[in-house]
Amino acid sequence: DTKPYNSEYQIMDITADDVVEGYEPVEGETLVMRGHKIRGKDVGIYMQPYNDPDDPSYISVNKADGTSSFDNYKYQVSGKFTIEAIDMTLSVDGYEKAYDAKSHGVTVTVNKQEELPEGAKVYYSLVDPESEDFDEGNWSEKPPKWKDVDLDSDRNPVSHTVYVKVELANYNTAYGNADVTILQKQIKVHGEDTKPYNSEYQIMDITAD
Repeated sequence: DTKPYNSEYQIMDITADDVVEGYEPVEGETLVMRGHKIRGKDVGIYMQPYNDPDDPSYISVNKADGTSSFDNYKYQVSGKFTIEAIDMTLSVDGYEKAYDAKSHGVTVTVNKQEELPEGAKVYYSLVDPESEDFDEGNWSEKPPKWKDVDLDSDRNPVSHTVYVKVELANYNTAYGNADVTILQKQIKVHGEDTKPYNSEYQIMDITAD
């Protein structure tokens, strides 16, 4: 049996309806099984039977005369229980605000939790992982951040794309990206002064004061 990961213990029941080898029922006989299970929690393949103290395993053959016995048989119960990884919910939020003398980067949220789940590993790259120029060495655990405005040749603010990869046990690796843009801060300087007329050109200096 195969089930998706759900963060809890899951059970696969092995019953008489599963593949039974070597048993050829006599007319009137019925194979009865109960409590044979395989248990697993994390992603992986489980084959070891699980003994549930609240539901002990039992196997027998009910005969046509109403009696039951298993003296004529030896048995071995086996199975394969697979728990598969599931997709995580990844959100990568960018940043676009005016210069404030502080460093800024992207914000990564996994499975809609305020804090990263324990064991989650977040990697960052400034190179598109789908591009020909990408190399696995481009991934870094240090998040890139920017403080100052970067301008292009036309003096327009430049956006920096940050690519993100998140690895977390029991989940498929997730990818995302977002932009970080530091905008120029608008400064307005206003000055006022009053002087009497003197028939000549007069100057008012506007300074940082």
